[in-house]
Amino acid sequence: MDVLGIPMGPVEVTNVERPSNSYPIIAQRRKHVNFFSTLPIVGKIVDFIEASNDCGRMFILSFLVVFNTIMEETKKSSTCNMSFLPSLTSNVSIDHMNWCGS
Repeated sequence: MDVLGIPMGPVEVTNVERPSNSYPIIAQRRKHVNFFSTLPIVGKIVDFIEASNDCGRMFILSFLVVFNTIMEETKKSSTCNMSFLPSLTSNVSIDHMNWCGS
């Protein structure tokens, strides 16, 4: 993955079978992009990224959601893959995570 520059750090990315609002990062993410009534789909996340002037944590999380949906596992009906989000705790550095692990 050196070609794409994807970090392969020591911190493993773990996936949760069914991420829900019981995980604070999922609840925060859904609230921030107003996905209370529908499942998040890739197109809506891309629209959010394009319309946003924010280059902070929400931009990074949005980018990672699109990246993981495309590169790791595409879900049915273009819904986003957010199963990795609970592993993004506030004390972990995203560039120290192993985004290429299984």
